[in-house]
Amino acid sequence: MEPTPDQLATDTPDEVTTPEKENGFAPYNGDDEAHSRNWLKWVLPLAVLAIIGLIGGWYLLSERTTTVETCTVQSSRIERTVSGSGQIKPYHPRDVYVASEGIIATLPVKDGQLVTKGDVLLTLETDAFETQLAAAEAALSQAQSARAQAADGVASQNALIAAANEGVNAAYAGVDLAYNTRAQADVDAEYAAKYLAWITAQPSADPAEVAASKQALETARMMQRESEAAIVAAEGQLAASQVGLAQAQAGNPQSAIGATDAAITAASRQVELAQKALKKATVKAPVAGRLLIAPTASAAAAQSMGAGSPLSGESLQVGAAVSPGMPIFTIADRSETRFVVEIDEAEIAQVKLDQKALVTLDGYPGEPLAGKVVAIASASGRNATGGTVFSVDIVLDKNIEDICYGIKGDVDIIVEATENTTVVPQQAVFSEDGSDFVYVIDAGTLVKTEVTLGQSAGELFEIKQGVAVGTLLARAGDVILADGMRVTTVER
Repeated sequence: MEPTPDQLATDTPDEVTTPEKENGFAPYNGDDEAHSRNWLKWVLPLAVLAIIGLIGGWYLLSERTTTVETCTVQSSRIERTVSGSGQIKPYHPRDVYVASEGIIATLPVKDGQLVTKGDVLLTLETDAFETQLAAAEAALSQAQSARAQAADGVASQNALIAAANEGVNAAYAGVDLAYNTRAQADVDAEYAAKYLAWITAQPSADPAEVAASKQALETARMMQRESEAAIVAAEGQLAASQVGLAQAQAGNPQSAIGATDAAITAASRQVELAQKALKKATVKAPVAGRLLIAPTASAAAAQSMGAGSPLSGESLQVGAAVSPGMPIFTIADRSETRFVVEIDEAEIAQVKLDQKALVTLDGYPGEPLAGKVVAIASASGRNATGGTVFSVDIVLDKNIEDICYGIKGDVDIIVEATENTTVVPQQAVFSEDGSDFVYVIDAGTLVKTEVTLGQSAGELFEIKQGVAVGTLLARAGDVILADGMRVTTVER
């Protein structure tokens, strides 16, 4: 007899009504509804946990932030500059010459030394000047003796007086000619020295022309020496003629006295000239400033000392020969400090007088030195690479009296300045596909914002359109920025 359903529910043996479980799940027994309830019991909690995890992960990701450096769009003065390199150079140099040829006896100064007006710069050997002075003093003594004889009433014949007068007139003419010749020789020597210095300084100077210029200078100096000797001889001849005239007029005591007085005047003049020449053997500073030994004088002095001399063309030295045709020293004015820069021909039109400039010197690290443009060369030159440049002089606002000439540096000349310009640092500007943009920080989120750039100045960009003054921006850093990125900020 078959069991009833109620009996199956209550009295079925365990092996019939309780199936074995595998891995915690009852094996499928053909009851779909029971099997579905069994799976839902496990799947629904897992699904809920997964949804909760996704929501939590999204929340955590949405709240994650990146730290970025920031800057603020500002209104500022923007400057456009023209830059170049140059060096400190002497201002208002004053050349110092010797009055005549000679040998250096003492040299109490050094190159670069500060001097005051009247300081002794060098002395020449005085043997030749002392000899000239002794001869002039002897002529004066002779004239004075003649006057004494005239005063005693020495007689003289009229014919001798006439001949003596002609001799005196001829002597005067000889003196005038000698002085005129010397004056012309000095002019020729000065011109020849300057022309030689100029032609030698030309990069493409013709050697033949240089040699001709040297020969012209040597000829002019020879004329100086010859004319100097002619002056001494003419003065001596004049003195002798006047003495002869005085002797011829000795027969008339009054006229003899007048003639000897003239002889004494001439002899006294010769003594005065010899004394001046002796005095000029001591060369003194005509102005105060920094002393520089002229390169042309150094080279000439080295040549006079011989190729093996310790001078080596670098400085003057005791025993070196000098001449009046070239400067021995240059004294530079110390009242201002001048920086000379070479500006390329493509930019020189932008440079104007009185424009402000900032000079950075290699030997004076720190803040740039302020100055202004005071001179612009009207003629071009060539720089070390052969480019065409123009020299521009800049005077520093603060004078540096102990600065060394030749110190190199760089300058930025402010050729244009705009006030109240909207600017941002270059690190806040990005470019992509031909467009420029910035990242605006809005409520902790980056907003990519396109901007229109103007001119640049140093580390700043002018912003013509896109963001307003006061806007907070993100700077470029170690993190790659992106539109919509959540950020925390740190000021820089």
